Amino acid sequence: MNQPLNVFISYSHHDEAIKNALVTHLASLKREKKISPWQDQMIEAGDNWDDAIRQALKIADIVLLLVTPDFINSDYCFNKEMKEALKRHKRGDTRVIPIIARPSDWKSTPLGKLQALPKELRAIKIWDNEDEAFLSIVQDLRCIVESLSSKIGKKSTKLKTRDIDRSTASFYQKEESFEAKVKERCQQNIITQHSHIRLLSGQRIGVDQLYVDVCMLERPTRSALVSQKKFQKDFNLRGQRLRRNNKREPGIQIARNHSKIVVLGKPGSGKT
Repeated sequence: MNQPLNVFISYSHHDEAIKNALVTHLASLKREKKISPWQDQMIEAGDNWDDAIRQALKIADIVLLLVTPDFINSDYCFNKEMKEALKRHKRGDTRVIPIIARPSDWKSTPLGKLQALPKELRAIKIWDNEDEAFLSIVQDLRCIVESLSSKIGKKSTKLKTRDIDRSTASFYQKEESFEAKVKERCQQNIITQHSHIRLLSGQRIGVDQLYVDVCMLERPTRSALVSQKKFQKDFNLRGQRLRRNNKREPGIQIARNHSKIVVLGKPGSGKT
């Protein structure tokens, strides 16, 4: 569920009665939790009113400017609140909507570039029935609020997804970094403890210096056992191999194919 949009109402205190009527007509949107209206009369005693107004403007999703001759004549409304609101509107941080409350020369101001309400651009005060004017304004505001809420919701979802993606990427980067550190730390210990062997003669050599090209029977059977006479007859002195039909594989290939190998033999027979 989307959060209510913050609505800032800017007005001249000479138009407080019109502002109160607008707030009353916004009640349905407020009860539906679609908007959260703010006006300067909500500033609590003891608060710095200038700071409070700046902060409310800073977080506003929509700024309603109650345009009247008194609003245009007010230095604070026109030069501070409206000027800051238009800056944020230009950046896309908020939506500024002029509400034409009383007839005035507003089209010659920067507000003349914005779409105002009521759509007919008839000031509220010259309608035969002011309630109809406010109803028209609220109906248009409802469409704007629903559209903005949808866009803000999608933007929030994208940001959350992006944050999750970044968090996941960060997690895996940390995992890879941790793995690399462990490997780096353990590498020297492994090399020191397991990179050399001691021969029966007492000589200590590195495993990278020891390599014997051995061909082995992957699945030896009793048929591989021969008598002494048979061995002498079949032994090939040049090839150092038995001329038997049993297919032999390079020892290194067997080691690659099998994670566990049992090598049996007497001490010194060449098991290592």
